[in-house]
Amino acid sequence: FPSHDISMSAGIGAAIGGVVGYWLSYDQPALEKLSAKGVSIMRFGDQIRITIPSQRLFVDYSVKISCEGREILNQIAEILAPMNKVTITIAAYSPAVLQSDKDLFLTEKQAQAISNYFWDQHLDTRLIYAVGYGGSHPMQYEFNPALKDLFGDRENYRVDITLKDYVTT
Repeated sequence: FPSHDISMSAGIGAAIGGVVGYWLSYDQPALEKLSAKGVSIMRFGDQIRITIPSQRLFVDYSVKISCEGREILNQIAEILAPMNKVTITIAAYSPAVLQSDKDLFLTEKQAQAISNYFWDQHLDTRLIYAVGYGGSHPMQYEFNPALKDLFGDRENYRVDITLKDYVTT
């Protein structure tokens, strides 16, 4: 998110409501701390997508969450804690362009590790969906070209956390 005047963001956030409104009204320095750690936060209509390079979350292509990864996830969990009517989709991707069973298995386990971590942080995980996509769904840089510099040679090795208002029918 670009820097905004916090009071202006709070007013806009209150007017919009829901998950997008909450993010717009959230404390900007906290969001900037995430950005400084390589986390990208983007709005797509009524959704917020948090994109994190997997090398910031995991130890060497594993499911073990690193110290830096725990710091990032703690910050995200702190922001998510008051949001009780939000669906959270955790999608992990591998850097390989070609889909392999090993990459798919790794990304499924990485997404589940993040879901479990959020459970340990007392988030309501009934509305969390964890999925691994392996090397499919390459990142689309036309939405945010700065991400290409951030990811370098591991451009698809990432985790997307997508937030959307939970709607009951």
